[in-house]
Amino acid sequence: ALPIYPVIDYLSNGASELDLFESQYLIVPTAGVKAWLAPQIAARIGSTQGNNDGVLMNVHIGYAGMLNKILRGGITDEDDLWSIDNMTMVLLGILSNPASEFSSLAVKHGGNLRAARAIADRFDRYAARRPSLIREWERAHKTNELLGSDNSHVEWQYALWRQLRTQIGIPSWPARTAELCAQLIKGESPSHLPSKLMVAAMGTLSVSAIEILSALGAVIDVDVLCVNPSPYLST
Repeated sequence: ALPIYPVIDYLSNGASELDLFESQYLIVPTAGVKAWLAPQIAARIGSTQGNNDGVLMNVHIGYAGMLNKILRGGITDEDDLWSIDNMTMVLLGILSNPASEFSSLAVKHGGNLRAARAIADRFDRYAARRPSLIREWERAHKTNELLGSDNSHVEWQYALWRQLRTQIGIPSWPARTAELCAQLIKGESPSHLPSKLMVAAMGTLSVSAIEILSALGAVIDVDVLCVNPSPYLST
């Protein structure tokens, strides 16, 4: 189970110095942890002794994807051209073109819409879990290169991604995240960042999440509370 008191300490420390309307951020792995954690915090912060009358306010409890929103500063899925929904619609247009070289995808997935959604999901996972791959695609796209024989197994994906990238018209998030993280590491702190952040109860973190947390740690207080079910691995 998640130890509650480190989370309480995180939210309580320096609370009196925070602006009344300044939000605090807590990142957890699942909806179940979020549902359990919120009332646990409310019962311990702001409640009168002996009564379960606390209220949790201005604490944003989210998942690992919230790191991207914190870094990007106010860009929502509705505004994000690289969101899964927008990628799906752009890919649908590409796959529906009679001259498309990817007609086999519709057969494999049971239609162009299902194929577009599946590929959008895949590209989104690549962005989160394999950002270096997408950055290599960005580099090759800029120089109009093919990937070479060593990457033939993803060549068709790269070809489709290039069409997607051309139609979206702006660099992908892994490329922009690298630039934003580099700015943070240099000490450039944009005004939209919170003063502190906690990641709690994570068993694993993606490469992208570690990259963002490391960069954020250069300019704000970042606490990471990981859990490990193995006493041997945790020692």
